[in-house]
Amino acid sequence: MALIMRASASGGLVHIRPGLYDAVVTGVRPDNLPGTFGTGDVIRITCRLADVVDEGGDPVHIDGIANAKLTTMSKLWSWLEALGLHLETDFDVDIEQVVGKQCVLSVVDAISKQDGTTYSKVDAIYAPRRQAMAAEGLLSPTGDINWTAFYAEAQRRHITKDMIAGALGGDINVIGTKDPNVVLQLLEDLRGI
Repeated sequence: MALIMRASASGGLVHIRPGLYDAVVTGVRPDNLPGTFGTGDVIRITCRLADVVDEGGDPVHIDGIANAKLTTMSKLWSWLEALGLHLETDFDVDIEQVVGKQCVLSVVDAISKQDGTTYSKVDAIYAPRRQAMAAEGLLSPTGDINWTAFYAEAQRRHITKDMIAGALGGDINVIGTKDPNVVLQLLEDLRGI
């Protein structure tokens, strides 16, 4: 079962462009959604998207909803681990510890069965970008780009050097002068082109 997240502003449904979004957890609370899987008991985790605002200029908050079942195979378990909690079976955990934690949300489009409107659905939750990139070996311990790993990852994603050069205004040699965040964003921006 997928985690469904709806972006709301002023009480209405807001659709955001599919992609990866940096976010911060701002709240956690139990809820009950009758008609959902099982008892309807869910955990609602509210995230504020970084650098995304609604039409009024207010930050966009998204409620992530996961079944209130914490097992090693559950979405809630993997989500909490991505948010930095170290979980063990048969031990209690205060899930409110995720408030203030940064993460990356993978958002895709979904269609509401009730009224046919398009809304945003979270396909996956990842650790913060820099932490994830360091884990993949794309960043050195000092935060610099590991160029061998970067080009290997680009090749794995079917991103050519010509594509990278095009994104940099035609000169691939300027890549070394760019901020590491800009360079890493190229992997996301050029994926699937």
